[in-house]
Amino acid sequence: MKTEIRIGLSITGQERAKEEMKRAKIKSIDNRTGEYLPGPKEKVKEFSKEQVDLVNKLVKINVSKITAENLTRSSDQELIEKWIEAINYTNAGDKAAYIVKAIRENWQFPEEYLRGIKEEQQKEKEGKIEFIKKRCRKRKTKRDKKRLKR
Repeated sequence: MKTEIRIGLSITGQERAKEEMKRAKIKSIDNRTGEYLPGPKEKVKEFSKEQVDLVNKLVKINVSKITAENLTRSSDQELIEKWIEAINYTNAGDKAAYIVKAIRENWQFPEEYLRGIKEEQQKEKEGKIEFIKKRCRKRKTKRDKKRLKR
């Protein structure tokens, strides 16, 4: 008789456990409905003309349009512009992958690119200095002509 009672209790205990598990599953699903149902669609963010230009430039380097749009949304536009120029100074086989990773991970620009920028700045300075010198010579010549007329 003791054996029968134990079996009866264990069957009843098993059934009770199954019922509790069913209730727990239903409850957990009900509490997490937000995870199972898709949320509202994100508002479509329209790009400015500059952003569209950046996306197009990235696509020309073979970056996928979706990746280019995501980069444009999430990264500084000046940084992207500089990398579009700097990518030509790298030995990257896959320029698209290289530029995406460089922008996302905030890599330093290639040394050759930085040297090129410094050289450009130096030429600009020299050009300004030359312009100022010419301007001073013209003024001096005008003054000299005025003095000769007197």
